[in-house]
Amino acid sequence: MLDLQRKVVAALRERGAAGGTCQELAAAAGAPDEVETIHHVLEYLAANPDRGVVRRAGATPFDAVYSAR
Repeated sequence: MLDLQRKVVAALRERGAAGGTCQELAAAAGAPDEVETIHHVLEYLAANPDRGVVRRAGATPFDAVYSAR
């Protein structure tokens, strides 16, 4: 799980302020079949301000856009 979190955070940093959806970040992290797990990781990171992840709401939870500060 921590390895997956590191990959997602690296993908967020690469994308910068543009960020991405769970599906886009899962593909960028090399784990396209882990979208739901990545969603939970991103929700956790966004809920903790010291983690540097920002969530912008979408039409559905999986449409939310996450970005690094």
